[in-house]
Amino acid sequence: MNVADIALSGRQLFPYEYYGIYRRSQLYPVEIEVATGAFSVRGNSTALGVFVHPDNPLEHLTLRQLDGIYGDAYAAMSSRTAQVKPLALAESAEGPFVAPTRATVASRAYPLARSAYLYLAPDTATGDRAALDPKLREFVRYVLSRQGQADVAREGDHLPLTLALLLEQRRRLGD
Repeated sequence: MNVADIALSGRQLFPYEYYGIYRRSQLYPVEIEVATGAFSVRGNSTALGVFVHPDNPLEHLTLRQLDGIYGDAYAAMSSRTAQVKPLALAESAEGPFVAPTRATVASRAYPLARSAYLYLAPDTATGDRAALDPKLREFVRYVLSRQGQADVAREGDHLPLTLALLLEQRRRLGD
């Protein structure tokens, strides 16, 4: 029947992925960010980097320049090798230009940091609107708690959310 109460994803859903729930009830799943992606751990919502040959004099780019020059030419930081160097990136020409490091990914200062998400079904298997199951709400509250985020940090692959993102996600949950 393709029904789940909760789904974990290392990226935001593509529009067509929402339709499994939407076609059942005309409601979209609830999206909650639960962790910052990894800095350089392969397969864990790893931050993206823009790489050039180490001899290339280019040190940084704006996101607009990146879009114009490279389009989608970037890779996960876990793909970094000694044969390339990552470029610092900035939202605008005024900067600041931020190099991809574990600290800048964790703080979300680096613009190509990524997230891990939980998706919650807002309906029942028959398509009726439903309040979030208390067990699911408690689980998500735990993940978004101080202890839950400490466990994310202790596990070491993903990084905890920033305080601002954590508070925003708690609000989305209705807390």
